[in-house]
Amino acid sequence: MVANILGYYLVEIGQISMEEFKALIRITEEERVRLGLIAVSEGLMTEEQTKNVNKRQAKVDKKFGEIAIDMGYLTNDQVDYLLSKQHNEYVVFLQALEDMDLIKGEKALEIIEDYVEDNGLKPELIDALKSGDIDRIINAYIPDELMMFKEQIGIAIRTIIRCVDREVALKKATIIQSLKSEGVGSFQTVDDSGGDPAFTMGLMEEDGGFLKAANLFAMEDFHNLDMDALDSCAELLNCINGLYVSMRSTQGIDLELLPPDMMAEKRIRTADNIMCEIPLLIRGEKLRLILWE
Repeated sequence: MVANILGYYLVEIGQISMEEFKALIRITEEERVRLGLIAVSEGLMTEEQTKNVNKRQAKVDKKFGEIAIDMGYLTNDQVDYLLSKQHNEYVVFLQALEDMDLIKGEKALEIIEDYVEDNGLKPELIDALKSGDIDRIINAYIPDELMMFKEQIGIAIRTIIRCVDREVALKKATIIQSLKSEGVGSFQTVDDSGGDPAFTMGLMEEDGGFLKAANLFAMEDFHNLDMDALDSCAELLNCINGLYVSMRSTQGIDLELLPPDMMAEKRIRTADNIMCEIPLLIRGEKLRLILWE
């Protein structure tokens, strides 16, 4: 995620080309191996156990190591050891910039500071990027006035990274007063039946990202924004909101998922309450994550 966020920005400001960005992503992906693969190579887990953990992640919003501990496959010390074997994505990315003779260390740090300032992001994003902690990174993109959506946004982004594609970047969450579809979107409401306010989450087309997400999630090759593509993103929302409902149930709060609402025609909705928009990039294609109470 770190490499995608910084890499897309460098492309946007003309510091690197798209071809150089793709090469940088390949390097960071090769260097930062998945925890499950390391666990198998170290003889701490079997491939069957890693598959069981991955299946469990579709139902519980937890990190691989946390679930492996819960299932009795690994100890806390073993997870710490495996994490130490992973390379820090931030460091790997900066090193790759230098190795490819693109941007030197001090200049890269200046550009990252400019990125945070120019986009009105929280200053703590810099340390969050250095740590590679997804939750800290996500929170730095959410203004204080939208922190009521923090848990839903966090689950959505983590699920998209896990179930759609790791090549995800995001931009600052903003308040919008109305919603205008450019042609297609899927929505789902989580109903208030246990004390929490109801909310609706949606995925909206922006510039090819909806179709990209639909293809990657369903592992299909949809060519048009038809009902099959709509249904794929609706299932993705089911997965995201299902994880949120499951989390709330462990806290004694019962929520209900209403059937997804899929639309394929332009529509405008004026919001009575706060609406939150988070632009996303999936393999360079844009879409929007929408939330409102």
